[in-house]
Amino acid sequence: MDLEKAGFSRRELEVGKLLMKHPETDKELAWRMNISPETFRNHLKSMRRKLNVNTKQQLIEKIRWYYNHEEQERPNNQN
Repeated sequence: MDLEKAGFSRRELEVGKLLMKHPETDKELAWRMNISPETFRNHLKSMRRKLNVNTKQQLIEKIRWYYNHEEQERPNNQN
């Protein structure tokens, strides 16, 4: 199962990628996406609910797991 099948929106997928790559505050990540910190936090809340986790760290770990799992399943010619 990938994150799109988990019900993530396009923006939530963007948030997930940022969370994995940039260890910054929510406010800084919101700025990178050109959205308000409140909107960013709403995305986090929605993503935590969809993945059934309680903390931001658990969310990052689960997103990282999904991305690693997807890469392992992808045929070699599609990397």
